[in-house]
Amino acid sequence: MGGSEALGLLAEYLGSVGWQTHTFLGYGKQIASLNDLQGAVEGSDITLCGMSSSPELAAPELTAFDLAKATGKKFGFFADIFNSHRRTWLQDQLRQADVFFVLNEDEAAKARQHLPGVNVVVTGNPVWERFAFPKFTATEIRSQLGLNDGRVLLVVGTKELLINIALVSAVLNLVHRHNWHCQIVYSFHPGDRNPVALYEPLVAWSGGKIQLVLPETMAGTDIVPAADVIVDSFSTIGIQAGFLRKPVVTYASGLALGRLKVITGQEMWEPIEQGYVMSGRNDEELQRALLSVFSGNSGLRQKQEAMFLIPTELGRSVGLLAAELERLVP
Repeated sequence: MGGSEALGLLAEYLGSVGWQTHTFLGYGKQIASLNDLQGAVEGSDITLCGMSSSPELAAPELTAFDLAKATGKKFGFFADIFNSHRRTWLQDQLRQADVFFVLNEDEAAKARQHLPGVNVVVTGNPVWERFAFPKFTATEIRSQLGLNDGRVLLVVGTKELLINIALVSAVLNLVHRHNWHCQIVYSFHPGDRNPVALYEPLVAWSGGKIQLVLPETMAGTDIVPAADVIVDSFSTIGIQAGFLRKPVVTYASGLALGRLKVITGQEMWEPIEQGYVMSGRNDEELQRALLSVFSGNSGLRQKQEAMFLIPTELGRSVGLLAAELERLVP
């Protein structure tokens, strides 16, 4: 259970190999219903939860943990992003978990140091595997969204209105100031519950240069292949872009950095530290990073090629997850 799409992919796989599963998934949003959660936990051999990005969103996961411990059932966590082991609202539960699944060996090393004695297992992220196999071609995406062959700047939103306004405003300021010729697509985060009307003044102010795309029209992850450049505020789309060799610039506004610290416990973002995403903390730095990308001299592609080997097949990650669950529940 949890907000992670990866757990839905795992549930599909487990069902295909004979497991009976109960799913309570939010896919980036608040889980709609927890009806029958107690019965599902009590009737299961193990409960596996995601790690939501706030104490409020994590409430169902905490409830599931309490039910599992009260009934003597095994329990685990799945981390779908960097530094999840630092989430303060899940520390007690992590230390008691039967298994903690993480992205890679670097994350495992940090988690084992932070949570000594916890069973940390590296599996990767099933969703990230799929990044290398886009649903649509760039031509198909541009056609569906009415985009021409010119430069497309994809701006990727978060769940937070103020961070999104700061992000879009910074991009539009630069486009207007320097008369950059590009088509701007703003992709809403699936967990953004703010009214779309709050964003509409930005469309009017842009003079029609920005197009708002809701998840039900096309998911941000599906738009990436058509983008020439991506601008975000700490989004995992930077991972997908790495597989597709698309340059990413993160606008690290004060608000975005503050939210990142709340979620991860630090103002450090792994993609920036590892060099396959550029960043800017203000308009001047954002401009410098974007100009570097536009010139083709950013060096991001070389970093991406070193970091993200294109998988030859799907399914390795869910296979590793399932194998560890089989070991825990013989």
